[in-house]
Amino acid sequence: MQCAISLTEQTKITSFLSKLGGKIGAVGEQMRQTKAWKKGCFSRRCLCEAAWS
Repeated sequence: MQCAISLTEQTKITSFLSKLGGKIGAVGEQMRQTKAWKKGCFSRRCLCEAAWS
């Protein structure tokens, strides 16, 4: 069974998948930055606790 998709539909699908890939990449970067921020918060917390001990 063969499915014939017009060039217009193929272009729409390609555009959608490209935009989706961009959004996935942006979320991945946001996650990386959040993890780095979290790590920094814990690091500063440990330093503060050590200073008060």
